[in-house]
Amino acid sequence: MFIRVSGTSSFVAAVVCRPGSTAVSETFFDESSDVIVRLATFAEPVLLAGDVNIRPQRSTYSAT
Repeated sequence: MFIRVSGTSSFVAAVVCRPGSTAVSETFFDESSDVIVRLATFAEPVLLAGDVNIRPQRSTYSAT
């Protein structure tokens, strides 16, 4: 979800959430990349927040 906040200054806020109850897939990484590319096109500063529920120390993820 993207939202543009305007006032004396403006910025774009984006929230990303991936449930921990689902397996990590290649689709998640593809869509995350698309979100970051889209955010990079905004002229305003960007605030990106969220919880992707990925433990990088696990070697069992098939998408890594």
